[in-house]
This record gives sequence, C-alpha cells and structure tokens, in this order.
Amino acid sequence: MSQTSPDFEDIIELSFSKPSSVQEGSLIVHAINTNLSTVVFKNLFEFLGDESLAFMHAVEYDPEMIAIMKQWIEESSLKAFIWNGESWERIGIVHPEANVAPFSKIIRFSASNIKGDTARIQLRCLTDVWKLDAVNVDWTPVQPLPSRKARLLSALGPSKKDLSSVLQEDDNHYAILVPPDQIDLTFRSLSASPGKKMVYALNVQGYLYEWFPEATSEATPALARLIPADARISSVKALLQHKALFLPAIYSEWKRSKSQWEGKDNMMGRVGF
Repeated sequence: MSQTSPDFEDIIELSFSKPSSVQEGSLIVHAINTNLSTVVFKNLFEFLGDESLAFMHAVEYDPEMIAIMKQWIEESSLKAFIWNGESWERIGIVHPEANVAPFSKIIRFSASNIKGDTARIQLRCLTDVWKLDAVNVDWTPVQPLPSRKARLLSALGPSKKDLSSVLQEDDNHYAILVPPDQIDLTFRSLSASPGKKMVYALNVQGYLYEWFPEATSEATPALARLIPADARISSVKALLQHKALFLPAIYSEWKRSKSQWEGKDNMMGRVGF
C-alpha cells in the first residue's frame, strides 16, 4: 500500500510474516535514486548565477547553511518505521546515493515489540526521490564478523602524487578529484583463517559536487533578476527552510522532464515502483 501526502512525502506500507521466536530482523532495500536532484541543482545554480561558488563555500563553512543542507539530506532520505502495536517506531534511515545507479542497503531492527505474527513496516521518502525495486525482511540471526584492518601501502593520484597522508584518517583533509582523475590504492594483503574465506570491505567517505553551467542571461529566472547578487545566498537560505515555497516549482519542472528520464531508465531495463 502506498500514498502521497500533501507535503510531498510518499508513504509505503508493507507487511511481512514473522516467526514467533525471532527477536530481530534485517530490512533489505534494493533501490535506485531518480534524477530529481538534477532539477534541484539546475534551478539552484541558475538562480545563484555568479554567486554559485560562494554558495559552495557556504555549504562547507557556514553553520547555518550546513544545518539547512543536513535537514534536506534527512528530507531526501528513506526513513523506515515499524508498528509496535501502538505507534510507528523509527528503525533506521537510508541516505540517497546522489546518482542513478542501483544499490542495496540493510537496516537491522529489533522485533521484540512486534505483537503477533506480522511485521508491519512503513517507508517514508520525499516524493519521486526513490525508486524501490525490492524490499525484503530476513529473520536470520547475525553474528559480528571478526575484522582486521589492511594497512594502506600507497595512494597514487594524478601525476603519481602521493595522497596517502590525506586518506589515512577520517578528518578534514580530502583528496580532490575532477574527471578523469583517479587514485590507485594498494593495501597489504591479509591471509584468511583456516576454514574461512577472506572478504574485503572498502570504507570510503567524502562528498560529491554536482555542478551545472551558468545559465545564459536569456534563461536567468525572473526572480533572480529582481534580487541583487549579494543577496541571493541569504534568499536561498530562506527559501530552503520553507518546503511549501521551494518544492512546488521544483516538482512542476520535474513533471515536465520526468518522461525524458523515465524513457532513459526503460532503455536501460530499470523498472521500479
């Protein structure tokens, strides 16, 4: 069962049979994100014009702008809830991948508060951000996997530059890449324990800038022409904090371009609901 609320939130409710003995489960989501973010950034940078670079700086260093963007990440994420017999209890969240590549995520949750033999799960997300391909629940018990850290031996970036010092720790130092840059990573190999199979997991943290060419003067929105350049970032802050003002224009343009993106998806064989 699915529905769309007036504030641009889609709600999907699913029911799964639950074995009587289980105390926890795994919600597994196979999904793909749409190109709605493309419409958002296109409109944003057309409005900002020459202030686009200042906006990107504010996203990094302005506490107010950072808080606003974190709230929009929350808005765009897939939120999962479970019915505990009295109310919907939040069990986890999946952040959007910011691309149109299929991916799978897992959310572990407690089943101890579920009454009866049915688990009701609700998924909530901003309208048209998510295309869900499959949603499953696995009741198999899990055990922590023993892990060992593989030491980074080298990280060679463009022009064979050594980037290992900025990739060793989770900190404020980043390796900056622009197409067609790449980094070649080398780790010390590990040997598997007797009777075990070695599996490697790469933990990558960073961020992606989506950049669009500056709009021509003929295409500059009328609103942007009325607002001085030095006031546009503060205007964007105010606009982003009022969903009822910001989203209608975005979804209006998305509706016009949606058929184009869906046509491409169908050519690739991607089908969602």
